[in-house]
Amino acid sequence: MSIKVRNIGGYVVNNYLLKTPHCVLAIDTGYPGGEGRFIRRFERLWPLSELKYIFLTHHHDDHAGFLGDLMNNTRTKVVLHPKAIRLLETGQSGEPPGAGYSSRLASLFSKVKKDFFFPPVTVGGRAVPVQDESDQFFLADGS
Repeated sequence: MSIKVRNIGGYVVNNYLLKTPHCVLAIDTGYPGGEGRFIRRFERLWPLSELKYIFLTHHHDDHAGFLGDLMNNTRTKVVLHPKAIRLLETGQSGEPPGAGYSSRLASLFSKVKKDFFFPPVTVGGRAVPVQDESDQFFLADGS
């Protein structure tokens, strides 16, 4: 199976898209307010209707910031860990500033930003919970 990988993100946030013969899958979204740019860049490649899944790596504002907006404009399902379902509903990243960052620059950014909230999201029946590697829903779905 052929899979094309594209990054339509900008300087601060990556927006990776995986195009399979059956659909397009996005990995995370980005900060709140980024939906318009995401959709414009996406539609330069494919119709938005081809976005079938959003794979959410975790519930932080830089990964789920415009998830709710994107869900309102598409019929996507959200692939996520079961614990993230409840955390998305709070609209909070849940980490103290400076904790858990991959670089000094990211840690510094967290101290300046101060606001780690995003619009709360209820994924409901569009959730595809994945606990671990034994959950292979893509094989069953054919995507």
